[in-house]
Amino acid sequence: MKTLPANVETRVDSSLAPRGSARAPSAGSTLAARWLYLKQMLAHPKQMASIFPASRVLCERIASHVRVEPGEWLVELGPGTGAVTQALLDGGASLDRTAVIEIGDELAQHVRRSFPGLKVITGDAMDLGQLLPPGAVGRVGTIVCGIPLAMVPLDVQRRLVDAMFSVMPEGRYFLQYSYFVTSPLKARELGLKAERLDYVLQNVPFASIWAYRKA
Repeated sequence: MKTLPANVETRVDSSLAPRGSARAPSAGSTLAARWLYLKQMLAHPKQMASIFPASRVLCERIASHVRVEPGEWLVELGPGTGAVTQALLDGGASLDRTAVIEIGDELAQHVRRSFPGLKVITGDAMDLGQLLPPGAVGRVGTIVCGIPLAMVPLDVQRRLVDAMFSVMPEGRYFLQYSYFVTSPLKARELGLKAERLDYVLQNVPFASIWAYRKA
């Protein structure tokens, strides 16, 4: 099987990179984010991947595996309170060509307030092709999926995988971070090649970062 590089360089269009637009969370907003995360965890446990938000180390590792060519878009599904979003923008993602999709209205509002100018879309990731701006469809370099797909049935996994690949050029992959030891997706049944790119011990619980592309 052709493997992906152990460290995929992030490549962005420097002319579109944000210049101070992504606001770093203050102590107050961090406390607010933690409280919001806990509220959502209690109210919608199946929509949250873990009882703890992703650590800074995990978020930075995820960002290090993003590949976006000049003119392409970066998409994040299920940003939660925006921890991974912050790492993606800090890593050089273009504010103008980054979109996040969040199904929860309260979470979406929080991310919108935290990152002025970021395209935050409230909706179901299954409708990805209809939610993204027309100019982004077919030009998404990488999708970072924070939706806990290991917890949903195979047919739901298939629908979301199809939705993701429908907006990406051929040969690209999406990233999924997970707290399972094995692949969170049933790769063979879904016609995917799977590779674990990273195993992050500095997170509670330990986390893996997976890359999936069409077999």
